[in-house]
Amino acid sequence: MKIKSVIYSISVFCFAMLCACDDQQNQNMPSDAELQAELLRMNQDKSKEENDSIAHYIAKKGWPMKTLKNGIRYQMIEAGKGDSVKMGEVLTVSYKVFLLNDKLCYESTPADPVTFKVGEDHIESGLHEVVKKSRKGDRIRIILPSILAFGFTGDNNKIPGDSPLCYELFILNR
Repeated sequence: MKIKSVIYSISVFCFAMLCACDDQQNQNMPSDAELQAELLRMNQDKSKEENDSIAHYIAKKGWPMKTLKNGIRYQMIEAGKGDSVKMGEVLTVSYKVFLLNDKLCYESTPADPVTFKVGEDHIESGLHEVVKKSRKGDRIRIILPSILAFGFTGDNNKIPGDSPLCYELFILNR
């Protein structure tokens, strides 16, 4: 009987200690609200850092670019004389895509263009936004923040994750 009592006492003591340790660990853990606030702060810091990097790149190039609310920058290189681009319209374009270190990632030419449907096809979401403000024949320079380009994963080929991109886009009159 006495041994059972000692074992029981030791078991209760161990259980109490484990519970106390668990409570102590939980007291040191941040709450969900604290975690969300920290993630928000980290995202804001990353966004500011990327925005500063883009601004530095533009200043270094001396490009007079307009900025949209979502951080997209664009510059009309050459104004076209064609019709305005409309939502749902299929466009034919040639393009070059660069990283902000001027490394060329992808390109097409007027002889080998690509087509997409404005506002619908799966191209970088930021491109749709600028193209809707354009005309056929326009040559446009566009800088997309990473979140509106390939995001934190990149394209698993030539574009690393978290990379803002510079596009030179020529909307062909076809």
